[in-house]
Amino acid sequence: MERNLALEFVRVTEAAAIAASEWIGKGDKKAADRAATEAMRSRFNYVDAAKALRLTLLLTLWSARILLLLAILMPFLFLLQVLKELCFTLLICI
Repeated sequence: MERNLALEFVRVTEAAAIAASEWIGKGDKKAADRAATEAMRSRFNYVDAAKALRLTLLLTLWSARILLLLAILMPFLFLLQVLKELCFTLLICI
């Protein structure tokens, strides 16, 4: 059965929180951090690395596409803003 990668990351975070919660009120911040880190590392052993890599690459690709689209649209958006201000100025003058 294929597991949802997002749920795997939730499980990693959950394991870290549970491990750190055992140190609440004991005044040892480093021990809580160490327990959380060890729990996360242990839980990451169950995460499908290939699936995580595919998701990372997919998100990176979409981020690049969105940035490219914004780079293309920004001059047009600026031009529209200038035209809007010009029209507003002309309406006030008339």
